[in-house]
Formats: sequence, C-alpha cells, structure tokens
Amino acid sequence: MKNNNLEYFNKGNFEPINRQFMKDGLIAMNNLSEFQNQYQKGDIDTLLNELHDSIVGHYLGFELVNTEKHGFDCKYSYDKEIFLESKVASYSAKTWNATFNDTTYEKAEAFKDTKVWLALSIWTSVSDLLCICYGQNEEIGNFLKQKIDIFKEGKVVRSTQSISMSNLIFKYNFRILTVSYTPDKLKSWLTLENNSFRNLDLSKVDTLSTFKEPYFLKDFTTA
Repeated sequence: MKNNNLEYFNKGNFEPINRQFMKDGLIAMNNLSEFQNQYQKGDIDTLLNELHDSIVGHYLGFELVNTEKHGFDCKYSYDKEIFLESKVASYSAKTWNATFNDTTYEKAEAFKDTKVWLALSIWTSVSDLLCICYGQNEEIGNFLKQKIDIFKEGKVVRSTQSISMSNLIFKYNFRILTVSYTPDKLKSWLTLENNSFRNLDLSKVDTLSTFKEPYFLKDFTTA
C-alpha cells in the first residue's frame, strides 16, 4: 500500500553521504571506543549521559553519580539525601529545554520535595560546557503532574514534558553557573539566541570562583 499524502514524507534534508565525514568520524569514535572499554561502558548513550551528569554534578557540589538507568542522576553524598536530575541541551539547538520523557506521577511528586534539584546544562560541543541552569521549585512537580494528566486524557500522543531555560530562570527562579565565560559575556551569548535573557539579573549568575558551597545546603538539616 502506498500513501503519498503523509506530510512525514516531506520532512528531512537529504544530502550525499560524505566519505571524509565517515573517515574522520570513525577515527574519533575509535578513541571513544577505547574510553568505553577502559570503563566498561558498553552503550554510547549511557556513557555520554554518565559523563555529562558527572561533570554537572561535580560542578554543583554533588559527590555521587547514578550508574543505573532508573532514579535521579546524582546524589549529594552518602549521608545527605539530596538528589539532582540532570538535563542536557546543545547550544546549537533551536530551543534549550529540560525534557522529561515518560514521567510518572511518582517522579512528578518527587519534584515537589525540597531535596530534589534540577539542572539544565548547555553544551557548545559534546565536551565543552557553557553553563548550568540549576534550582528547585515545587511548582515543577505540579507542572509535570498536569502534563501527565493531559496525556492520560488522550489529548496528546506522547508523554513528554519540556521546560525552557528561560522559564526555569524567570518563572521558577533558577540560578546559572557559568563555566566558560564571565557573567556579562554569558548574558550576551544567551541573548543572541533568546531576547528574554536581556532581562537576566547578573546577581543570579555564579562563577566557578564564587560558587564554593551549594547554597541549597545552607538550611538543609535532614540526613
């Protein structure tokens, strides 16, 4: 059966296969394969996720990374029950979103807890971290629950929820840790892609030299 009326057939940008691209890619991937074997990480997606989560968690003061598929991505320490959900976005992407796939009511409820934090890191390449948008707000849990309700009612096809970086900052009061640039230059970079960042208050931007102890530990007393 043929169906030429589907819009999906018109999507994509098809170009001739570039043999030099393949050659250079295989050389680069060979180094990655050695890295995989060294740390016994068989799946590339899992490898890169764990690497990015480890880097983000480290910069935010977390000591432990989750090496399994399920559960939060980082934990502050063995004796402090503070968890981090790490989301990654490319600087070149059309939108910078923290995307949640197949979220359950249990996980949505967890985001209402003060011991669960969210980070959205922006990368200019697979190995170059630009900044980390981080924070905690119980309204994120309510947002996720509402989106799950909409999916359960059959109003959307996929159970995927997204929160933009601008909403994390201006709606949910998140902060930014800049890794590669000064706060002023980071603001300029962000504004180039999204005009909303022209309203970014630089007092909400930390640098590696000023970010010494995670501020969310200040009043945290639970073990």
